[in-house]
Amino acid sequence: MRTGDKGGEYGKIEFWEDKQKGILKATLMDKQAEEWADAVFKDAKRDKRNEPQNNKPTQLRRFYDEVLRFDSLLKGNEADNAFEKHLPYIKMLNAKVAYAKGREHVSEKFVEMIKGCVSHVETRDDFDAFKSFFEAFIGYYRFLHPKNN
Repeated sequence: MRTGDKGGEYGKIEFWEDKQKGILKATLMDKQAEEWADAVFKDAKRDKRNEPQNNKPTQLRRFYDEVLRFDSLLKGNEADNAFEKHLPYIKMLNAKVAYAKGREHVSEKFVEMIKGCVSHVETRDDFDAFKSFFEAFIGYYRFLHPKNN
């Protein structure tokens, strides 16, 4: 969210309007995703021609593909504790995004977004909300900045 909006600044990603009822925030898949896509694009390091040197779609897509991989693993294993067994590896996305930042493949804003999302993932429903938000983010990133994708 932008400064001045409810939440104060980017980084405050909220999945749920009412988690107990399973009601997602109405703004999650549109306003929040679009704002984050724009913020991540604007945070990219630029070359002399103003072309992004990090936050390239292939780098961002690698993280989304990892989320889809977890989704596939979870769908293929509906055992009672399947999610709990995979949760530490889902949380490891934080380490992977830190590594990508260290190699200057992604910006601080993308790290902030991933960490903000992963911090909310405690249940399968949270993970599904994260996956859907990330899908919307990728869509808006391509839409807002098609020349760079």
